[in-house]
Amino acid sequence: MNIFVITDTHFYHENIKKYEGRPENFNELLITAWNKIVKWDDIVIHLGDIIFGLNKHEKLLPLMQSLNGKKILTIGNHDYKTWDFYLQNGFDFACDYFVYRNVAFSHAPITPLPPQSQTNHSTPVDFNVHGHFHRGRHRSPDNNPDYKDDYYDYKYWHANKDKYIHMQIEDELRPFSLEEVLARKSVEFAKVGDDNRKEKDGKK
Repeated sequence: MNIFVITDTHFYHENIKKYEGRPENFNELLITAWNKIVKWDDIVIHLGDIIFGLNKHEKLLPLMQSLNGKKILTIGNHDYKTWDFYLQNGFDFACDYFVYRNVAFSHAPITPLPPQSQTNHSTPVDFNVHGHFHRGRHRSPDNNPDYKDDYYDYKYWHANKDKYIHMQIEDELRPFSLEEVLARKSVEFAKVGDDNRKEKDGKK
């Protein structure tokens, strides 16, 4: 059994093609990549914002049934239904966030960082793996001073950025192994306000 992480799939979201430059067939590409990488007995942690479009709630169960693996969901800001709904529609577990091996998993950054456990409640987790930002530039006050986000405390996040692993799939439409996510941290994923990303984009 292996553990994989994916975020912000936005299945059937037409505007994501414009917002993030996804190809016309991004749904098919995501599904194919998912099933090529993930086996039926693997675990996939989905960091939220699963599906968009007309009849999205009716489409969710057959979509999830077509994808390999046992699925854990951390609710995203576009996932409007209850935990029970997602449990009845293809997910094995759904929550706001959870902690595994001193790493917190969530959709948006958790601010402040949560404790490692009830028995070690005075020590925060080592890292928070999250999505929400996509490539990040439009959500960063560094790049967009007028942007407001009610889902996390920007000042806290900015002061503790080394504890946050911002994951996005816009450059590679696929799940990532947990080991790969933790090894890469935010170096190769887009990082909000990251000078390295600006240099990569030719915007130094």
